[in-house]
Amino acid sequence: MLDRGRLCFRGSPTELIARAAGVAWQIRSDDGSKPDHRLTIVSTLHLADGVQHRVVGADASQYPHAIQLQPSLEDGYVWLMQGARTAESRD
Repeated sequence: MLDRGRLCFRGSPTELIARAAGVAWQIRSDDGSKPDHRLTIVSTLHLADGVQHRVVGADASQYPHAIQLQPSLEDGYVWLMQGARTAESRD
C-alpha cells in the first residue's frame, strides 16, 4: 500500500485487518453527537433512535457503551493511514 508515493504497508488483506485488532469500535449516540477527535470515524449510520458510529482508535473508554468489533479491511486501512498521518505530523 502506498501513501503519497511512499510504501507504508506490504502484506495480505488478512494482515492489514490484523493491524486493527482491538481498535475497532461501535458507538451509539441518541443525540447524534460525534465521538471526539481521538477516534477516527469510519462510517456513520443514522437510525430511528439515534446514530451509530463505527470508529477506530486505541481508547474508547470515555464511551461506556462502546462495543469492540471485529475489524474489517476498511478499519485496517483507516488505522494504518491514521498512524501514518500521526507519524508525519511529528516529523
